[in-house]
Amino acid sequence: MMAQMWNASAGMFCDGTCADTPHTGVTTNAFTLFNDLVPPDSIQGAWEQAAKYGLEGTGDYGAFIYLAALNKYAGDDGSATLHALTKCDRSSWW
Repeated sequence: MMAQMWNASAGMFCDGTCADTPHTGVTTNAFTLFNDLVPPDSIQGAWEQAAKYGLEGTGDYGAFIYLAALNKYAGDDGSATLHALTKCDRSSWW
């Protein structure tokens, strides 16, 4: 994974091999954070990218991973989790 999917300049994993899919998405960040795959010096950046996105379109299993990743590497006082759970719009869990 590190050889094919790690984007060192972004400090995040790509959504496939970086040569084919250079995009670094929130779902990939959540799963790699949850599974302790993100190098320690890149955790904060991956966490912040995931926290900004929220739960939109994650589905039940993705929401579990997303929330667990946010709380595993608490980058704030819990505000990101509260915001993800209480956001009130068309794609929210409210």
